[in-house]
Amino acid sequence: MAVLHPSGPVYNPAYFDVRPGEGNIRGQHYHKRKTETFYVISGHCRICYLDLETEETGSIEVRQGDMVTILPRCAHRIEALEFCRVIEFSTEDVGYSEDTVPYEIG
Repeated sequence: MAVLHPSGPVYNPAYFDVRPGEGNIRGQHYHKRKTETFYVISGHCRICYLDLETEETGSIEVRQGDMVTILPRCAHRIEALEFCRVIEFSTEDVGYSEDTVPYEIG
């Protein structure tokens, strides 16, 4: 069992899973205002990112129990290295379509 301790209000909690294989990628976007946090319930995945302000790029591999926070204007995608279950929540109560901008990371 894990107990998450966010530092403020939590909005729009959601569960998703990502399966390994070509084309099974989540994300490929950034958010204008919201900060997004991902908690890995199980599995192993890679989060790739591009900070649109600094142009910093990178990737991080995460496994069960890891938590990663993505700041606004940081394009990101998640790809499974093995079947991965994730909980996502955000710090802003904004609608997905008004805050999300498609952005493909190569």
